[in-house]
Amino acid sequence: MKRRKVTACAMAALMAMGLVGTVMPVYAKSNLKNADDVVEIKMAVWTSGAADIYNKAAEGFNQTHDNIKLSVEMQSGDYNQYLGAKTAAKDLPDLFEVSSYSQVYDFAQNGLLADVSDHEFVDKLYDNAKEAVTYDGKVWGFPQMYEWWGVLYNKDLFKKAGIEKVPETFDEMKAVCEKLQAANITPFTAIYKDNWTVSQEFCSLFGGVLGGKDKIDSWLDSMNKGEGSFKVDGVDRVFDFMDLMKENSGQNYMDSDAATGFYAFANQEAAMIFLSDAATISVGSVTQDLPIGFFAVPVSDNADDAEVVACATDAIVANANGEHLDEALEVLDYIGDGGDWLKTVTNSYGGFMACMDIEADDEIASKDYYKDLKAYMDAGKVRSTLWNQLPSGASDVLGDDVQGYFAGITDEDQTLDALDEGVLKSLQKNKHTGKQADVLKVRLLYTGVGNMSDILYRKQ
Repeated sequence: MKRRKVTACAMAALMAMGLVGTVMPVYAKSNLKNADDVVEIKMAVWTSGAADIYNKAAEGFNQTHDNIKLSVEMQSGDYNQYLGAKTAAKDLPDLFEVSSYSQVYDFAQNGLLADVSDHEFVDKLYDNAKEAVTYDGKVWGFPQMYEWWGVLYNKDLFKKAGIEKVPETFDEMKAVCEKLQAANITPFTAIYKDNWTVSQEFCSLFGGVLGGKDKIDSWLDSMNKGEGSFKVDGVDRVFDFMDLMKENSGQNYMDSDAATGFYAFANQEAAMIFLSDAATISVGSVTQDLPIGFFAVPVSDNADDAEVVACATDAIVANANGEHLDEALEVLDYIGDGGDWLKTVTNSYGGFMACMDIEADDEIASKDYYKDLKAYMDAGKVRSTLWNQLPSGASDVLGDDVQGYFAGITDEDQTLDALDEGVLKSLQKNKHTGKQADVLKVRLLYTGVGNMSDILYRKQ
């Protein structure tokens, strides 16, 4: 499955018109009441073969509201081009989907989004989900998609190897691998042939050695200014963990891509897979009966460092200048209140809810991995992703360099040098001069701020 991550290229239209930093004029009237005095609210989302899902979700809203008709306009092509054209024409729909972080920043600071800080659903959001839609101290949308990373494991194979508890430290992780090997069970599913898998694995591990949120934010700030480095205290732990994975992923581990790895895990050829919710979706398409548990990756010898890596990736926002803003906000409240909309859309991806008091449907919520994940989330043992907060294009560079290490082409020092150089080149390519950049824009670069024409998506 590929779930795209839209970029800020819509802002290119704003720049061309000389409107960046200014408030846009009120949009032209786009919605009219029909003969029954019902207000039609239009919502634009990017979808790849998910039209039925969104249509079902919209139907659920329409059945419970007499005064509003919700129409979902699904865009299957270049969604960024669509947003750019709508922005230039001053014809954005009442509600539309954007990428968290950078795109929220861009649209909000140009007066295009309604402030929803005082809406009830905001207080129910996980902290890092709220952060993804926050700019200038205000909340600008509802984070619809919430993705997570960690280790999925086969509970039957763990039991067969005599493993009674999941590892919470790196030493315990090594012991788990030793027990699995002794039982003739391959510990890790190899998924290292793909650039995106190793990039996400590395960033998940690296975040664990940086420390708390303040240290992570400080490091991201310095990296996006071109002043930081991957050569930090504790980085050896990241490479120790990757060495552990290499040593415990079977022969010819570099020949296995994500699709092959998903199938291998689903067929119980290995006990663990270290990745995101993409794994649960893909494995679930092969078998629904596999007893899968979840634990946060233990990168250090401090159990407190083992946290779920999570990110709110997509948000639904309201057009601040739309004619029917009140009705649009009513729809947004419906989406965020735990109703059928959120469950219908999120469950389709096997994902997790951004609101802490909302459970997935029983089919998903009853699964062991979901229960394990929610326990981490409810305990606040979660940190934001790093890979999507670095300069546009850096994630691919990271993937290439980390693959070199997995393949034995480069050692730790060479890899770290390459990673630092890759981020600097990405900054230069994006024409960012860190000292001149607005920290608020740079700190959480998602994809494409400063390289407005890029069409980027996250491979999943």
